[in-house]
Amino acid sequence: MVGKIGTDFDISKFYEYNLDLTGVKQLENPTTSFYTYWNSEDGQDREVSGEVKPEMEVGSSDIPESFLGAKHFHLTTATPQKQLELIEFLRKNTNATISVDTIDEFASLPECKQVFDSVDIAFIDKEYTELLDSKAPVRIIKYGKQGCLYYSKDKSFAAHSQVVPDENVVDKTGAGDCLNGVFLNLIANGTDEETALQTAVSMATESIKHKGIFELRTLEDKQNQKEVGINE
Repeated sequence: MVGKIGTDFDISKFYEYNLDLTGVKQLENPTTSFYTYWNSEDGQDREVSGEVKPEMEVGSSDIPESFLGAKHFHLTTATPQKQLELIEFLRKNTNATISVDTIDEFASLPECKQVFDSVDIAFIDKEYTELLDSKAPVRIIKYGKQGCLYYSKDKSFAAHSQVVPDENVVDKTGAGDCLNGVFLNLIANGTDEETALQTAVSMATESIKHKGIFELRTLEDKQNQKEVGINE
């Protein structure tokens, strides 16, 4: 993980997740805030914006040299200009594949289309019509509670999500990021795309039943917890 946080952000909770946090820098600034504006009762129609301060943005000089052997880099929310800088740097200095995501605030910008034309995997919300025909070899179109569509030159398929009753929905924030992370982790470790995307959709669906990510567990984790409880 590479990023910049403020002194107001407690990173200690992430230590148990087997993440290399040497690329995370803490600055004497408030951590970047993002805001979600809900436009519909079920939360599907929403807008996201962020207070992205220049000094908190991640650039190529922030990537530790030890990270350059990674199989894959995912560029999370940042200005398109910074994403283009990172793509250029990674293409010159690594053999990694690159994926990207964005938010409403940047999706319609011409530079954002250039970003999505320059990566290997593009995660695209269905509302981002300007990006749907991007040149990324793999495009994953996110349809919210319906699931996702996977497109490439060789194949296309759908990954459907399970219906979650409204009373079980706790927090939808970050569900898309959950989907991205699970899918990329699985394919980087050799899982086929269909299995990886369906698993990612299932985990994203599970994530909306919890506040934040810290209570989120895979089915395997839950089974292990049950077995430990039985043994005890």
